[in-house]
Amino acid sequence: VLPVPTNSYQSMFHLNQLLKSSGETGPFIFVGHSVGGQLIQLYAALFPSQISGVIILDSVPDFIYPLSMSGKPMDATVTFSDLKPYV
Repeated sequence: VLPVPTNSYQSMFHLNQLLKSSGETGPFIFVGHSVGGQLIQLYAALFPSQISGVIILDSVPDFIYPLSMSGKPMDATVTFSDLKPYV
């Protein structure tokens, strides 16, 4: 059970704990679609020794990645001021 609300950064740490507690050993190949493409890139950046490859399918635009690190919930309203530092 995850605390609510959570952000992408926290979710990747929870995923890391889940993988450890499952007994599965890496490195892993992750496949991500849509926002999952951004999430697996974040996981790979945080835990590079656990990833041997990533496959990204029809991922969302790159500006979503910095927003996911901002702590905003995934369903938050995004304004131009949120994007301005990355445009």
